[in-house]
Amino acid sequence: MNGISDWDKSQAQLIAELQELRREVHRLGGETLAPEESLTSIPLSAHENRVRDILNLAPLPLMIHTQKGEIIQINKAWTDLTGYHHRDIPTIADWTRQAHPDCSQEVQTAIAELYDLQEQIICTAEYTITTKTGKNRTWQFTCAPLGTLADGRRVAISMATDITDLKQTEARVQQTNLELETRVAERTAQLSALTDRLQQELTERQQTEQLLQQQAQLLELAHDTILTRDLKGRITFWNRGAERMYGISKSEAIGQISHELLASEFPQPLAEIEAELLRVGYWEGEITHTPPHGIPLIVASRWVLQYDEFQQPLQVLEINNNITRRHQAEADLRESESRFRQLAENIRDIFWSADLKRKELIYINPAYEKMWGRSCETLYQNPDDWLDAIHPEDRPRVEQGVSQKYLNGEYDQEYRILRPDGSLRWIHSRAFPIRDQRGKLVRVAGLATDITDRKTAERALQASQARLAGLVEIAGDAILSVDAQQRITLFNQGAERIFGYCAAEVLGQPLDLLMPSRFVNNHRLWVENFGKTSVRAGSMGEGTEITARRADGTEFPAEASISKLEIEGEQIFTAILRDISDRKRTEAALSQLAAIVEDSEDAIFSKTLDGTVVSWNASAQKLFGYSPPEAIGQSILTLIVPSDRQSEETTLLEKIVQGESVQQFETVRMRKNETLIHVALTISPVKDGRGKMIGISTIARDISDRRQIERMKNEFISIVSHEIRTPLTSIRGAIGLLASGIYQNKPERVQRMLEIALTDSDRLVRLVNDILDLERLESGRLELVKERCDAAKAIAQAVEGLQAIADQAGVRFSLPPGTATVWASPDALQQVLTNLLSNAIKFSPPQSIITLTVQPQWQGVLFAVQDSGRGIPPDKLEMIFNPFQQVDASDSRQKGGTGLGLTICQRIVHQHGGRLWVESTLGEGSTFYFTLDDPPH
Repeated sequence: MNGISDWDKSQAQLIAELQELRREVHRLGGETLAPEESLTSIPLSAHENRVRDILNLAPLPLMIHTQKGEIIQINKAWTDLTGYHHRDIPTIADWTRQAHPDCSQEVQTAIAELYDLQEQIICTAEYTITTKTGKNRTWQFTCAPLGTLADGRRVAISMATDITDLKQTEARVQQTNLELETRVAERTAQLSALTDRLQQELTERQQTEQLLQQQAQLLELAHDTILTRDLKGRITFWNRGAERMYGISKSEAIGQISHELLASEFPQPLAEIEAELLRVGYWEGEITHTPPHGIPLIVASRWVLQYDEFQQPLQVLEINNNITRRHQAEADLRESESRFRQLAENIRDIFWSADLKRKELIYINPAYEKMWGRSCETLYQNPDDWLDAIHPEDRPRVEQGVSQKYLNGEYDQEYRILRPDGSLRWIHSRAFPIRDQRGKLVRVAGLATDITDRKTAERALQASQARLAGLVEIAGDAILSVDAQQRITLFNQGAERIFGYCAAEVLGQPLDLLMPSRFVNNHRLWVENFGKTSVRAGSMGEGTEITARRADGTEFPAEASISKLEIEGEQIFTAILRDISDRKRTEAALSQLAAIVEDSEDAIFSKTLDGTVVSWNASAQKLFGYSPPEAIGQSILTLIVPSDRQSEETTLLEKIVQGESVQQFETVRMRKNETLIHVALTISPVKDGRGKMIGISTIARDISDRRQIERMKNEFISIVSHEIRTPLTSIRGAIGLLASGIYQNKPERVQRMLEIALTDSDRLVRLVNDILDLERLESGRLELVKERCDAAKAIAQAVEGLQAIADQAGVRFSLPPGTATVWASPDALQQVLTNLLSNAIKFSPPQSIITLTVQPQWQGVLFAVQDSGRGIPPDKLEMIFNPFQQVDASDSRQKGGTGLGLTICQRIVHQHGGRLWVESTLGEGSTFYFTLDDPPH
């Protein structure tokens, strides 16, 4: 067993035990033992019977044993929890053999060593015990020597606390921490990967920054309405999007009730929406707004509740997206579907849809009968009937494609069919997936087109293109030619791949086919004008970029150049077009990556292998004080590395070069103002496209707050341990002296020892209760249920509870003549008033007056408690609100108290959204002020 080093401050059992001990000691006050009586005398004295009854009824398990291993007594709680009676374990050896089978000798040795300790020492240890029923439980034993009996036997007492549930909780907490650390490591790895990609694109940094600026301007000009309003609905912010959407200027909107200004129609009662917003902090739905111009708008509205620094609701952020057109589009879509079915009945291509789950044909239009020469009814009865018409040479390929891709909705094939009349037709068949809202494939729709004429044209085209195929077809870019009427005469494989058309589909078609309709007129005019100039070659579009359109209707950016040639009086234009979609996506990815790095809360910077800084994000500027222009190009060693840490950089670089990982390396770095800061570094290599390391990327996280919290936590534990150990030592000393019997003939000394134990027991109970209250306040587990409270009534109740103490101290109260109503928790308000009045009584001289005032203000109510005591020095006006801090260290002993009262008062007032402070003049007295909010309207 080790000397006591900690105490479980949160156990309610400890408080109950101390309270019970205090009551029993109080009842025994004044009783003394005759000199000849002892704990082992027979018959038992009335005093011993009383002591044994106390031990037997104690709520925690207790055992009294001798140095020779005899067990004198175990109480009822011991038997109830273990199942062992005194007759089962008459000796320590019997107890350890049954309850500690795996460490019997170790426990016996620890108990034997107990008797060699001084009587004031309290020892604790944890062991796993086995109950009589075979269950294993974890107990924390608290043991202490009691002294020597009249017959010479040395006696000790052991008290046990079942901490099995606590240990299981600690194990779960450790597992949770491990999972959290794992997630942090994964996120760090992701950021390191993003940093690698950033370094690879440093050469395009300037373009990326320009794109970011453009995007920021676009965000400022967002078409969505963005507004904020207070909790009463009054508008406090109104952006340009709102002005455009509703036709209401910012000056007209600010200060107005939003739902009244916009004549809002909600999908449910507004009170229900606001209740949900307060409960979960978020709401979204569709609202109809009718602004003053009278045209109703349907908006998709998202509300987010914002909080102040005390986590109190502050205001509502509302974002509205005008979906009026979408609603109209949905109605138009329903009408369009009706027209589509009518159209499908009359088109030349085959349109069909099938249910994959039921493996049946849902619909096929009449074009099937014309194209296949077979009835639709036969196909409904046998969905595979269409395969019988496929040319024998093509059927294996078609069946394979159906089995591999058709079920995924990705079928696209060309094949031949033999019609009943013996004619052969070429068919282009495609299938498209139809998915539900969850993305699950539920149906497949398809088109089948007779491309016989196109195939015939393709064969003719192949012959005409043989002259240019060798050069044109190997080009990766799209190469196409148009005549003077801008009809397409050449379309290479690069063009087919880029545009999605085959050459046969576009040859002879106007160039307009490859352009978005909004650009057709401008492009046609540009080509005509180019044909009239003397320039033989140039770039198309503004700068070198144009927008083109694929066969599926999608648009893409491209770079295009054009040349012209005149043959026999006819102009021929040839254009070379390159799809730059991939480059645009790369630029967008770089922009996103740059935004992530720039918005990161951690400092992120990169440097060359010789330590020269090449990138420096906003968080790095915030952490170290250097702007990017100040940092980039400088040596990291002279910039932020203290002189005594220079060797670290070399060591870390060697680790990275050797392939080792540097994660969360804690060290010290230096700010621009030369102050030191604790940071955790995560370092990764930066490599070029060939995998060669060309630099280092560093993520630096400020851990100064964490270090400060750890220091404050250790200081708090040290103070609490000292404050608890002091009364415990006093109680133990008093009881030890009584148990030793040296005061058997001195009743006045016995009475004094009992008074000491009683006083320190009261102090310990108050201290533990205050510590628990403070912990609940700081952890947020103490829920304050606020209601309307009459200030004068609350003060009168607090004064009434302290009147007896005030009369004893010769102090009078002056109560406020008026009153006010506040929004507060009644119990919490009583606790604050009682603490402040109790302190005023302690430090007020006899025949003095304590004045209480209540004063309504513009916002809230101001309370004041004024005494005429000795006052507080100016340098301690803030310190006294810290835990265990008092003006005079002797106040705790002379005036009583735990040193936590003002700390608890300050926490309670802060949770109400108020403020607590003190003003004082030495020799004249002090006034404590605090504020509380008015009730909500």
